[in-house]
Amino acid sequence: MADPGWMIERLDTALTREARADAPQHSDESHRFLILLFHRMRAADAPVAPGSYYCDGGITTSDFARVVEFFKARRYEFFTPRGLKSALSRHHRCVMLTFDDGYADNLQALPILEAHQVPAVFFISPGPVVANEIFWWDAVFREESCRGTAVKKIHSDIARLAALDVPCIRDIVLRRYGVRALEPTTEFDRPLSVAELRDCAASPWIEIGNHSYDHSLLVGKSLESARRQLLLAQSTLEEITGLRPISVSYPYGIFTDETIELAKSCGFEIGLTSDKCWNSFPSALSAHNLLSLGRWPLSSRREIHRQLHVLERPFTASRMYYVCRTMLHSVRRSAHHWRLAAFFQRGA
Repeated sequence: MADPGWMIERLDTALTREARADAPQHSDESHRFLILLFHRMRAADAPVAPGSYYCDGGITTSDFARVVEFFKARRYEFFTPRGLKSALSRHHRCVMLTFDDGYADNLQALPILEAHQVPAVFFISPGPVVANEIFWWDAVFREESCRGTAVKKIHSDIARLAALDVPCIRDIVLRRYGVRALEPTTEFDRPLSVAELRDCAASPWIEIGNHSYDHSLLVGKSLESARRQLLLAQSTLEEITGLRPISVSYPYGIFTDETIELAKSCGFEIGLTSDKCWNSFPSALSAHNLLSLGRWPLSSRREIHRQLHVLERPFTASRMYYVCRTMLHSVRRSAHHWRLAAFFQRGA
């Protein structure tokens, strides 16, 4: 069982990395690189689907195109995990585009990537892909929304469930809502199919990464359980795509030093978190830091250019406030997951 003190250490580490990344090492801020995080994608004129756990509706295709154009105009080099070191050796202004989970709507990014000839990384949990089942949190949110349950209460329920192993969560969802609760109902809620995942991997503009087998929390579980999650995802993704990922995105963005060591022992070279910070070069290239790189989430909930310009600004009090607020929210959520993991491991 992990020590709960790791959550405070994560906050301190993230804020320290943020301050270092914003320190004026060079007048043109050239020795930093940025990794962006997305989950869902929808057409610019499409309404946010009701009953979706991602209430902000993700990123629209038009806003995603604006993100790409924004960084291209500023002469950033787009890179993926396999090209990270070579990209940084050639160019000091670099950005990586990442999508987590494996939703089918992410396919809408491909025409934009092809048009601009820039790459992105899809971090896939292959369990739902192979089973052709929606992600369990979407099932909970959809069903509870239909029952009129308050959004805050639904989010709290999802956070409690997330501390369990996914097979256990799956059983709970099917008992609560019926045997068809995890079947896709629309194009919006389904994961990629096996064929779509294979086609994505064949594209020169998409690299596939590991997001655990079924999006299980890796913290608060036995080391062997976490190892099985990563290695089963590796073998499944390799079987489908023909390539073994070198990068991992930790589910829920939650990790510890033990998680980093586990990722390293499983052969991963790059590990991505949800810590909201720039990554400094060359300090980020240490083995430990390469397995705990930070990312900034973007969505169409707020005006996209405003979010992008915040990332370009020098360190300010408002930026510090934003980082503190978002990291404290992450720590509170992580603390909740840890307490529940401890509760269930005691066999209560």
